[in-house]
Amino acid sequence: MSKRRMSLASGVAAAALLLGAPAAMLAVGAPAAAVEPDEFGVFASYEMSAATAPNTFAGTATFATTADASPIEITTDSTTVKVPTGESAFLGASTGFGQYFGSTRSQPYLYLSPSAGNAPSTTTLRFTGAVPPLGWGFAVGDIDADYVTIEPLDAGGAVLPLSTLNAQDTGGTPLLNYCANAVPKPSSCVGPGPFTDHPWWLTTAGPSPTLPGPFPAGSVVGNGIDTYGSYDWFLPSAEVHGLRLTFTVQSGIPIYQLWLAAVATKATITGTVVLPEAPPGTPVPDGTKAELHNGDGTPVLDIEDQVVTTPVAPDGSFAFETEQRPADDPYQVVLVPPARYEPPAPTTVVADAAEVEVQIELVASPTTPAPTPTATPAPALAESGFVGGPWFIVGGVVLLAGLATVVLVALRRQRAARSGGGASEASETGPSTSSDDGPTAS
Repeated sequence: MSKRRMSLASGVAAAALLLGAPAAMLAVGAPAAAVEPDEFGVFASYEMSAATAPNTFAGTATFATTADASPIEITTDSTTVKVPTGESAFLGASTGFGQYFGSTRSQPYLYLSPSAGNAPSTTTLRFTGAVPPLGWGFAVGDIDADYVTIEPLDAGGAVLPLSTLNAQDTGGTPLLNYCANAVPKPSSCVGPGPFTDHPWWLTTAGPSPTLPGPFPAGSVVGNGIDTYGSYDWFLPSAEVHGLRLTFTVQSGIPIYQLWLAAVATKATITGTVVLPEAPPGTPVPDGTKAELHNGDGTPVLDIEDQVVTTPVAPDGSFAFETEQRPADDPYQVVLVPPARYEPPAPTTVVADAAEVEVQIELVASPTTPAPTPTATPAPALAESGFVGGPWFIVGGVVLLAGLATVVLVALRRQRAARSGGGASEASETGPSTSSDDGPTAS
């Protein structure tokens, strides 16, 4: 894997997206067939830093362990060296390179410039192992107002014939532009297109089909103006142990891109979910999913930067396709069931073979039944046995309060009568008037 968080893994249903689109999507002149069915294309990751010599950088490119590729030493006198993420510029599944290795979306690449004073820059790559990986390839992109001369090198650093590079554009005839017919289109492809610009591969020194030159043999030559998406790609033969790339400006202050790819052996992880507490033949609950994680628990992401996920079929089956890894670098399969089921612990999977099987048990979550609601009995009036609700009680309280008020008024009148003599007593039986201030005698 080019980044530990990234992978070319997929659920089986999405494998076509990762392995590349059908060749009919882009008219590339007789490109090489895609990697073998039991292989994946993988892309290099890069570590670059300023070297001790002025205006130079040095670093390494490495592939996934299962690509069986030794690290690549890189030196360059480019004034600008970057390692972009591959989110905005990439070789999609509709390109010849993408059809062979898979899309480079979300995969890093090298961004290189001219040397000091806009002079030609030289970048050298050398495999550190005794044998370069079988099936490796590279692509150079954004070749428009510039050109790059490529020299294949043997193990001792001697220049090999250009034919050992196995250029895949058949003389510049096909359309080689990663912005054309791209779905999704890289965000660096500005405007509606038509993105018809493409470079020319020159096997002999001289002019290009569009510019007088002369250009050195072994050059990928742009058409002299700044455009978008123009690229070329190669599948070197086994004797090529390194490359020397000389980047020359035609106009402006251009840059170019470099992708490196290899092949890794595929592992198919086949899983089965079982329901030990259910009768035989009970289907796995709808909505159950399986996720692929790294051994440290971090999710494996696909080229869409999404967690690699696949649905579990009603019969409990699921599968992932990903690159093989050694035993000390396992995967985890994480089952995500519906809410009413207990998620099992992640299952560690050593994917160091072509076919790996795993079985996961799914158990229903223990649930505590909700208590049955009971009605609260209404209070009963003493002796009568009458049963009344809360409103009856409230009404009774109001009635009692009213009676208490009447009694209080009567008591006040009695006290007033006693203090006023017989007249007062007579007034209680005769006509009387009252005011807001209280009763008075007539």
